[in-house]
Amino acid sequence: MAAAVHELPGDARPRERRRARIVTYSAIAVLLVAALVQVDIWPVTAYRLFSNLRTADGTSLTLWAVGPDGERTNLRPDGNPVLVTTGHLYGELADADPARAREMVGAWLGLAGIDPADVSQVVLERATWEMDAETREQFETSRAVVRVVEP
Repeated sequence: MAAAVHELPGDARPRERRRARIVTYSAIAVLLVAALVQVDIWPVTAYRLFSNLRTADGTSLTLWAVGPDGERTNLRPDGNPVLVTTGHLYGELADADPARAREMVGAWLGLAGIDPADVSQVVLERATWEMDAETREQFETSRAVVRVVEP
C-alpha cells in the first residue's frame, strides 16, 4: 500500500516558506529587541528568572540566633530547604514593626529546631564583599548589624 503524498498547488510551497521565514525572523527580532531594551511585557520579557547578576562586589544578609553564652547559630543552613528559600525575606525583617519581627524570627527559629527560650537575641547582619579579579576569591569588606530582635 503506497503512502499518500500531499501535493500542494504549484506556487503554494514557496509562499508557505516565505511566510514561515517572516514569522521566524519576526519572532527572533522581537526577542532580541526585548533583550536589548530590557522591556518587561508579557510574554516577551528580559527578566532574569534563574540567575543573579554577577559582579565583583556584593552584599548578603545573615540571620544569627545568639544564645545567652554568646554562641551564634546561622539560621540559614544549607540543609534546610525552607530556611534556605526564605532568606529573601530578611530584607522585610529589617523594616518590620516589632511584633511582626518577633513573629518572623519565631517562625525561623521553629523551622531551625531552636527553642526561642534558648536564644537571647536574633541578629540580622549585612556583609559586603568583593571578589579578587585574579584568584576569584571573595573577601569580606565590612559587616554591620541591621536589626536585633528579642524573641
